[in-house]
Amino acid sequence: MKKTGLFLLFLVLSLASMAAQQKFALVIGNGAYTGITRLNNPVNDAADVSATLRGLGFTVDTLTNAGRVQMEDAVTRLRGRLAGARGSYGFFYYAGHGVQSNGENYLIPVDANIPSEAYLRDRTVSMQAVLGELNDAGNALNIVVLDACRNNPFGWARSGSRGLQVVTNQPADSIIVYATSAGSAALDGEGRNGFFTTHLLNNLKTPGISIRDLFDKTGADVRRASNGGQIPAIYSQFFETAYLGTRPAPAAAQPAPQPAPIPAAVDVYVAGYEVNAAGNRVACYWKNEVRTALSDGRTDAEATAVAAAGSDVYVAGYEYNAADKSVACYWKNRVKTTLSDGSTHAAALAVAVSGNDVYAAGYEYNAAYKSVACYWKNGVKTALSDGRTFAEAWAIAVSGNAVYIAGYEMNAAYKYVACYWKNGVKTALSDGSTGAVVYAVAVSGNDVYIAGYEVNAAGKDVACYWKNGVRTALSVGSTGGEANAITVSGNAVYAAGYERNAAGKEVACYWKNGVRTALSDGSTNAEATAMVLVPR
Repeated sequence: MKKTGLFLLFLVLSLASMAAQQKFALVIGNGAYTGITRLNNPVNDAADVSATLRGLGFTVDTLTNAGRVQMEDAVTRLRGRLAGARGSYGFFYYAGHGVQSNGENYLIPVDANIPSEAYLRDRTVSMQAVLGELNDAGNALNIVVLDACRNNPFGWARSGSRGLQVVTNQPADSIIVYATSAGSAALDGEGRNGFFTTHLLNNLKTPGISIRDLFDKTGADVRRASNGGQIPAIYSQFFETAYLGTRPAPAAAQPAPQPAPIPAAVDVYVAGYEVNAAGNRVACYWKNEVRTALSDGRTDAEATAVAAAGSDVYVAGYEYNAADKSVACYWKNRVKTTLSDGSTHAAALAVAVSGNDVYAAGYEYNAAYKSVACYWKNGVKTALSDGRTFAEAWAIAVSGNAVYIAGYEMNAAYKYVACYWKNGVKTALSDGSTGAVVYAVAVSGNDVYIAGYEVNAAGKDVACYWKNGVRTALSVGSTGGEANAITVSGNAVYAAGYERNAAGKEVACYWKNGVRTALSDGSTNAEATAMVLVPR
């Protein structure tokens, strides 16, 4: 049995004071509803979350099967405690029914009588009001955990009314975690606790775990335990290290430690295009923000990927021919090599070098005019999709004997599903309820990073990346953006792409650990579509 579930974890963190924070929590579990579906897990979840937080040093106020006035009064008390304790940590947890209406989320008290949607605002607790109270407290850290996104339980619910609304205005220094994609089905708990909360509790009890590791580990555990059926999403605007409980024990002293080596500087290569005065896309790349053109600008061309091997730089892409067909190609040290014959549209969208082998991934149209995801190894093409629907391969990474290719394939509902192939075996990253596309893949140790975008509830493309299947947003989604490239260096995650400005122009940019650097001035459209880090 499944229920629609959205577990919203909202984190606002300020580093004004990191020493000896007081910690306060409000935990609510509503299950004994009258007139709508009763829920089995929330009261147990509230009890176990409360006990765990007390063990982490929180002062906890717990409500079960609460009415609206009780809930609102408790939120007010929490805000007062946080505002009165400088540098304090706050934790709000709610399990129970919740619904969305006109872009807002509402928590349902157990005794709420809501005969129509018009009564929601007056007879429920607005989640926006809760977030506003916590934000106004001005404390160092607030965590909001919301397990309240089931099917709308009311008879007046509109068709397709499921889950909660995505929070679109994310504060700085925050992390938002969903137990599953917005509007998709989350698994029921088979025992005492809900499915996601079971894994959250397990990881909360891990001594010395950081907030970042807590979220990453919980997301990975949920994805693994559900065999990929439930994939959490993480939206991060926080890039420091913090702990809810104890910090890790200091490492034992080592005899005669050597000075740490000075980190090598890197050259940053970013590939893409810029529109010229004739309105044509010019394939180009930037080295440390200095632009070099690859095509002459007489026809459209685009550089979509870049890789470095020793002193050689490979840039993949396409260029239109005289027959107005896009020809898959790559440039090695600015010298072009074609991969398709130009009789139909094709493009090389990714490039990788492993030993003496050169891989390029992309697509080529078949006779039915469907794009077939494929890759070329030393110029020999291999198809990844069957050609019955549209599919494209946008990224490639080689790690040992494993070849990872990321892209997307259209489903029966005509939605693009983000996915990747490992040695030809496909894994979906999105549930297909809304459009999602991935454009880049990077492998670092045992971690697989995939970048792209997913359409939010407002219909905007949100630049994001998945780490081991767990999603992190890079743009807020109010204007639109895409992440077209990703690479990792130590603890730094770099992604490149674009974000639209207020004038609606695409501004080429890259993010380092979520912090954006613009590459173009926004006066005309520009995108960054690939990047690589090269030690110098």
